[in-house]
Order: sequence, then C-alpha cells, then structure tokens
Amino acid sequence: MTEVTACNFDRLAPEIEAAIASAAFVAIDTEFTGLVRGPDATPSLFDNIEERYAKLRHTVTSYYVCQLGLCTFTQGPGENAYTAKAFTVYLCPRSFGSVDPEFSVQASSVEFLCQNGFDFNKCFYKGVPYANRALRRVLDAYLLNEQYLDKPGLSKLYDSVRHWLNNNDRSKGSSLTLTPPDGLSVPLLMADLRARFPGLKLDIMPEGLKVTLPADCAQTKVAAQGRVPTEAELCAAALGFSRCFEALVSSGKPIVGHNMLLDLLMLYNQFCEPLPPSFAKFKAALNAVFPLVYDTKHMSLQIRQVCSRFSVHEACMLKLKAGLEQFVVLQDNL
Repeated sequence: MTEVTACNFDRLAPEIEAAIASAAFVAIDTEFTGLVRGPDATPSLFDNIEERYAKLRHTVTSYYVCQLGLCTFTQGPGENAYTAKAFTVYLCPRSFGSVDPEFSVQASSVEFLCQNGFDFNKCFYKGVPYANRALRRVLDAYLLNEQYLDKPGLSKLYDSVRHWLNNNDRSKGSSLTLTPPDGLSVPLLMADLRARFPGLKLDIMPEGLKVTLPADCAQTKVAAQGRVPTEAELCAAALGFSRCFEALVSSGKPIVGHNMLLDLLMLYNQFCEPLPPSFAKFKAALNAVFPLVYDTKHMSLQIRQVCSRFSVHEACMLKLKAGLEQFVVLQDNL
C-alpha cells in the first residue's frame, strides 16, 4: 500500500491516475471525522427514504473524509486474476483567500481512529488539499487576481532560500526550515517554491516547511532554472486530490465498496457539489458521477435471499461436508 501526503502527492498523482485508467474496477473506503451529527440526525427504523437522506445530509455537511483508501484492480493474464494497487490518501481542507473551510470532529470517531493507528499529525500537517467544484470557481477568481503573489512576507521567504543556497555548507547539514507567512496556503507555497527553486525537496514539519538540497542537486542549477509559477500550477496545487477524483469520474470505471451510502454522500459533497435538497435529485446527480456502483453489503443481502429461496446455501454446505469427509478418508488411507 502506498501512503499519499501533500509532500509526495505531486510525484504520485500521475501513478494514481494511470492506475485508475488501466483498472477494471476501483474499490474505495473512507474514514470520517464524525458519523452522526447530534440526536436529530440519528437514524430510525421508522425513517422513510427522504427523512433518512435529510439526516445523512445534515451529518455530511458537518464532517469530512480525512482519509481515502483507493485500490485499483487491473485484469491479469489468468481467469479471474487481478493485480491490485492500493493507495491510502490523507486529506485535509486548506484555506486560501476568503475560503476558510470549517468542519466538526466527533469524540467517538476520534477514539476509533486512534485505536486503529490513524496519524492525526500526518493528516493535519501533511494532508492533501482538495476542493469541490463550487470552491474551484472561487479559487480561479483568487488566482486570476494574483492575490497569492501579493502576500506579504513572500519576498523575504525567497531571499532566505537564495541566501541558504549560496552559503550552503554540506558539512553543517543541508536543510532549511521556513515559517510560512500567516494566512498563506502551504500547498500554494510548496508549488511556488518548486517552480522558483526546482530540485529542492520540500517536507511539511510541525516546526515549519523543511527545505532540503539533495546530494545530486547543484545549488547553481537550482537558482538558474527558477521561474515564477504559472496560474495552472498554483491551481493544481490548491485542488490537490480533486484532480485524481476527477480522473476517477471521467474513467467511468465501476466503483466497489461496502455499506457505502455515507461514503458516497461524503465524497460527492467534498469533491463535486453541495448535496441536493432531495434524495431523488441526489440519485440523479450521483448517477452522473458514478454510473456503476457495487455495494458488497447490498449484494450479499440480495444473494442471501436468492440462496434461501432455492436452498442453495444448504446444498453448498452438504457438498462441502461431503468433500471434507472424502478428504479425511483419503488421508487415512495414505
């Protein structure tokens, strides 16, 4: 399994997109910061479909997907043979311009994630950014007006990197820790520095942005090849995992998951558009995004009903019992 963070996303994004393009189907699983938004959102056996959707919609608007598991299955040479390629992606919303996302955290969900080894530091420090289509329009306007380049403190930051490159002494270490200016989006800053100082390795740390000069990278080359980042590069940095999600949507590949209604609601709200007010409109909208969805929980329930109708389950168990008894007899005769 490949772990994806903001530090290695630029390098891994093409690999994820290629894996999606070649896949026969894609399996997904998600982790949330919460599951139920208060007593009013608690499901009931007496809910009709619209009431259940309204409760889920209320929950979805409060929490977010903090980790996405994505596994592509590519057809192998043999019958029913597949090659699986799994990615686990830490996600974290980022602020830029007037956009400052809010989300809630539920104690029981935090406890569950902690018990299962979830790394919250990695999530909040190094989570890959994302934006749904509504936020992308705001982002385009923000970058079009070049508001990012006007941020105070950027020039001083560039000067710090240049000074460090010009005076770098390998015997004293080859890293520099930068403190991003207040209110500056770290993913945008990383894209900016990668364009202005190509070849440098960037890593997000609790104390700031760590800049490292690799052993095979010359200081003069880094300074000579630098340039101002394009609007497209900054936009791609802010969109983050949204580009891979759009690749998944465009591919039209079947999506497989288990008990995945809440997963689909979360993903649609987080990467597409805010959830529609009615369940009927949501079904139409989701079908346009993921026309082929296979929920293994629903499938297992349907198969169980069919098997019980034709006594297939009992017949299979009898055949299995007979086969095992025959195997035991053969073992005794050896």
